[in-house]
Amino acid sequence: MLSPTTTVPKCLRDGIARDDLWIRPGEVRRAFLGAANRDPDAFSDPDRLRIDRQEARHLAFGAGRHFCLGAPLARLNAEVALGALLCRYNGIRLTDEPAWRSAMPVRELEHVALAWEI
Repeated sequence: MLSPTTTVPKCLRDGIARDDLWIRPGEVRRAFLGAANRDPDAFSDPDRLRIDRQEARHLAFGAGRHFCLGAPLARLNAEVALGALLCRYNGIRLTDEPAWRSAMPVRELEHVALAWEI
């Protein structure tokens, strides 16, 4: 799942050691959601958009007590908008790869080229 938010700051309450890395308590690090959401150990074919994907362990809306309160509304908006688009235009398809803005920390579309049957 591609998340509109690409990175979030995290402040560790407890220190952590892994290999040669030590992060002290209270130190701020950034979690890059795009990398986590494309982990090939967690998702089959992670670089491909599949709306029928059954794996739903992505971090697009956060997790635990930091889960996005607006997630149900965002999902409903996407379902209604995409449903209306697909019902109105027959055979809608991408004609080119979407162009993305180089924006941090929010991922934004610049342009999406589409074609459909008349």
